[in-house]
Amino acid sequence: MLHQQFNAGFVMPAGSPQAPVVNTVASDELDIPEFKQYNKEIYESSKSGNRRRRKTTREDCDTASSLDGYDGEDGNGSVTHAEFRRQIHIQSEQRRRAEIKDGFEELRRQLPINNNGRKMSKALLLQKTVAHLKNMKSKETFLIEEVNRLHQYISYLAAELEREKR
Repeated sequence: MLHQQFNAGFVMPAGSPQAPVVNTVASDELDIPEFKQYNKEIYESSKSGNRRRRKTTREDCDTASSLDGYDGEDGNGSVTHAEFRRQIHIQSEQRRRAEIKDGFEELRRQLPINNNGRKMSKALLLQKTVAHLKNMKSKETFLIEEVNRLHQYISYLAAELEREKR
């Protein structure tokens, strides 16, 4: 058989880890939404939106799997839709954790703090970052006030120079 059928109207090519494609006849008759093939760019652009979804419990998955006789793989060893989505979720979570780790490493490199080669905890790194930012903000405020004071002094000296010329 070319396709392995599961759940009403869902068809998945045997041997390929793809999202299921809805059989068009079943889709029209049963009014089931159409599932598209996985596309990384579309997936990554759609995940930025804030959508609320009902959390699926392990029991729900087990019950659904036992009802349709599907436990993660079909008889040919191909990956089910649920397993495919699980793998995508795992990859997304790993990518998210790697990005957070890279962000902390970049933050650690940017801070002018010498920790004598010892690793700093993330909490301490964040505390030191906040302290550094507050320090930089107060320096900025001081320097802006100094620039304004010097502009006033320049204006005063320019006025004095004009008086001396007369």
